[in-house]
Amino acid sequence: SALRNNTTLTWLHMAQNRVGLDGVRALCEVLRGHGQLEVLILSENKVGSHGARLLSQTLMRNSPLRRLVLGDNDVRDEG
Repeated sequence: SALRNNTTLTWLHMAQNRVGLDGVRALCEVLRGHGQLEVLILSENKVGSHGARLLSQTLMRNSPLRRLVLGDNDVRDEG
């Protein structure tokens, strides 16, 4: 709920938090209405290719995003 209520968030660093696919789904729900995020760091979270696709679809609507870090998340070409 903290993320949902923070409309001025521009930088979110969540590396090594075991986010996984369920966490990505929840994060996407929050980010759908958030138009200020410029940097999102999700390294080492087991996001996977499906999670990367969900993020991509959600963040394409977030025009200010300048940097997305998804290193060490087992994302393949389809992601």
